[in-house]
Amino acid sequence: LSNKTPNTSVFDFSPIPFCFVGARGVGKTSLLASMYEQIKNKKIENFFFDTDTEAGINTQTRLHEAKELMLEMIEDTELHGLVKAGLGIKGSTDIRYYEIAGEKTEPDPTFFKLTAFKKFRYKFGFTDLPGEYFTGEIQERQKAQEVLQNSLVSFLAVDTPALMDSKHKQTRNNKVDYIENMYKQTEWTNQHTVIIVLSRCEKYWN
Repeated sequence: LSNKTPNTSVFDFSPIPFCFVGARGVGKTSLLASMYEQIKNKKIENFFFDTDTEAGINTQTRLHEAKELMLEMIEDTELHGLVKAGLGIKGSTDIRYYEIAGEKTEPDPTFFKLTAFKKFRYKFGFTDLPGEYFTGEIQERQKAQEVLQNSLVSFLAVDTPALMDSKHKQTRNNKVDYIENMYKQTEWTNQHTVIIVLSRCEKYWN
């Protein structure tokens, strides 16, 4: 409980942690950018998203740029050809943290006044892990495992064309052995949910 007035109770929650897992260039940032657009534009009764904070502005700017690059990649014939050949857009090289904040208002049943209500302020923290952190130096792998361990949900992005092509490409492009071992070696103190997302399907655009 952060503060309280005669007619209002305001509850602030710690950021709910999410992370994105996958080899370099499989589309983790593009996935987050797409998710952000859906979340931001979704109309939820008595709920609004706060993009005025410094973290909110930073998230909005960087993910908008990622979305525009993703659309350019799909629509630009030359760039699409580069990506299809395994070239073109490269993945992130550093850990990036994004935050989405929101507020929900509900009537407070403990008050009889019509103006009494509760405000719940939520924060959703998304950590975008570079693909090299799963296969790199021990310090990078330890950092990736720490982020994974502290996350409530992880989104595992999978290069779909490699998955469908051959076991060799699947193992190589999606770094299957490294990522599988990291999940196996991680000990969660709380329940953890893994959402597997099939990505890079734009390679089949034509």
